Amino acid sequence: MADLVASDQLIEGLVEIFASVLPGVEIDADSDLFDLGGHSIVAGQVVARAREILDIPVSLRDVFTARTPRGIVEAVDRRAPLPRR
Repeated sequence: MADLVASDQLIEGLVEIFASVLPGVEIDADSDLFDLGGHSIVAGQVVARAREILDIPVSLRDVFTARTPRGIVEAVDRRAPLPRR
């Protein structure tokens, strides 16, 4: 149950990050970054903010392949952690 709560909190955090990089766009857990006007620079901003604010090891590949807040959290959960710097 704790993992579910943590995942929900991470999804909500990514929803807020998506909203901050796509101002004026309504975002939910299943909003596709690229369908809503995002591009590679915006994806990079999502990665940087997710790492800094949420402390999750998200990669550009995660954003490009998963595309939604829910999908990104699921992708990060499925793979081994990235090395810390």
